Amino acid sequence: MTPLNGGSKIPSLKDLKAQVAQQAAVVKNAPQELAEPSGPALGLPTVDEELLQRVWQELKEEKRAQDRMSEYSVLNRAVKVNEQHVIELVVDNPIQIDQFNDFRIEFLTELRRRTGYPRLTVQPIMGEQVQTARKLYTSADKFEYLAEKFPSLREMKQRLGLDTDF
Repeated sequence: MTPLNGGSKIPSLKDLKAQVAQQAAVVKNAPQELAEPSGPALGLPTVDEELLQRVWQELKEEKRAQDRMSEYSVLNRAVKVNEQHVIELVVDNPIQIDQFNDFRIEFLTELRRRTGYPRLTVQPIMGEQVQTARKLYTSADKFEYLAEKFPSLREMKQRLGLDTDF
């Protein structure tokens, strides 16, 4: 570098080329594991299901040991992988998708490293919503629910002169 007016330095062409080469080397050596694969890939090796399940269990148990229970509960599900190396993670609600996305990069990096499959990715999807039964709070509600299942309860209540209020 050569000093110019007032001592400021302007890099020479040689110095600029060296900087560009150094930055290119850093980018080339940067971990590529974080990039999400896009589109289906052809000719991928079949994922060893047993290895995947074992590593998934290990990572899940590590979350529990670290007292990261929300992450543990998201991972505590059966998983399956397709031929494009996409793991379907069926979750119960959108909050669990958000929770998974919060630790996704860290988790995928470790999953890929331990399994040896650099194109693995996890796709969280919402499972079917099961309609929950009505809540039975009062004694009358509980009696009506049971009477629908066992009609003879109404007759028994009437014969014995019972009341549902306690």
